[in-house]
Amino acid sequence: MVTNNNEDYLKNAKEAFAEIGESLAPSGIVFSYEFDEIGHDRSIELNKGWEIILGRGLDIFQKTNGKYDLAEFYQEKRLCKGCKIMYFSASYTQ
Repeated sequence: MVTNNNEDYLKNAKEAFAEIGESLAPSGIVFSYEFDEIGHDRSIELNKGWEIILGRGLDIFQKTNGKYDLAEFYQEKRLCKGCKIMYFSASYTQ
């Protein structure tokens, strides 16, 4: 993933990304990230030649109604914020 972040939030972002990487590892997914100070777009590059561009970054879900809301435990119950997600094949962009 390539993203940009404010210096004030960099430590939290690195911790969150490490947690994402740890949660994906048992599924055989290797997660890596880098910070790009110039770019604002968030993107995920997949090893099979696809790139996913996330307009909002990974923050696509609305807040739930608290820790006892089913949406806290079942992602399919969570409402999304308005955003665009685009995906491209590397063969399309060349």
